[in-house]
Amino acid sequence: MRTHLKALGLLAISFAVALPQQVVPGDAAQGEKLFARLTCTSCHRLYGSGGQRAPELGTRVAHEYTPARMSSLVWNHVPLLAPGREMDTQEAADLFAYFASARYFERSGNARRGKRIFQSRRCGECHAISPAGQGRARPVAAWQSLGDPIAAAQQMWNRSPQMRQLSKETNIHWHKLTSQEVADLLVYFRNLRQTRPATMQFCPGPPETGRTLFQTKGCGNCHQGRLSLQGRSERTLTDFAAAMWNHALRLGDTRPALEIQEMRALVGYLWSAGFFDERGDQRRGRHVFVKNNCASCHNGATTGAPSLTALASQGGLSSIPATAAVWTHGPAMFAGLKRKNLAWPRFNGSELADLAAYLSAKQAQ
Repeated sequence: MRTHLKALGLLAISFAVALPQQVVPGDAAQGEKLFARLTCTSCHRLYGSGGQRAPELGTRVAHEYTPARMSSLVWNHVPLLAPGREMDTQEAADLFAYFASARYFERSGNARRGKRIFQSRRCGECHAISPAGQGRARPVAAWQSLGDPIAAAQQMWNRSPQMRQLSKETNIHWHKLTSQEVADLLVYFRNLRQTRPATMQFCPGPPETGRTLFQTKGCGNCHQGRLSLQGRSERTLTDFAAAMWNHALRLGDTRPALEIQEMRALVGYLWSAGFFDERGDQRRGRHVFVKNNCASCHNGATTGAPSLTALASQGGLSSIPATAAVWTHGPAMFAGLKRKNLAWPRFNGSELADLAAYLSAKQAQ
């Protein structure tokens, strides 16, 4: 039990927007294979594929389903896991990338609303739906970014000069977009007969390259202090795409263009830094720590688990390493608690994110 409780140390990493060494960007294609290899599909379905003995994972239980809430589900699932199935951080990152490619961490969109936006904003006067249609810009069916949220963000950032020129020529006002409007438009586009074969993917680039680009492209010159990305409310890839669209509108031609691999690297940096993860409330997190009796093991005594001070010194709980550690060591931890007649603690809603915020606040003290 002592050995396995030490594994909890793997759960503690920084939530700050800095590059934690333990987190790596994932590969969605590998994550899909892992999802099947772990036999998740024998019970769970994801968007029509898999078993029916457990809940459909594509049906979100909240308006926005975050990586932290996904990690909470894995934690709560531990009593049902068989021992001996290990998962390293790379595999966990691949699994989360697969869910990201399936839009599992996105707010729900509505195709009817998306169609109304497309028509009311007069988008169709430039963008025909079909390649055979008449339009001054690339038709929707030819957009390779429909299945790739990173490519969508890159196009929304880079196309602003052309959009600005077309706006002047056609006297069509260039509107800002909310993330909900982007979600609605994407669902509308992806459900068109001409675009349904589009393959979904999520391919972030090297985080170290992204961190360098964040500085060399001038992003770091503005995004500091009150404009720091750490405090931003945007959490999903759709939020990010909408922000890039609106940011390009405000900056005009002064903003640097980004190649697709550069955008992938920037997203890889932000993804690895926890930017797309949920921000919790430290006061609620303290309540979670007490309610779940975490101090019974994390007290610096002879349990083998790291103390609260040690956890705080390492930061909070980030979803990807937490999932890997819980999947690998959770069954043995559960067995140890069962021998002591202690219940397995459960996380609901944003409680894991709240606990992370509480531990991060402890680190800052």
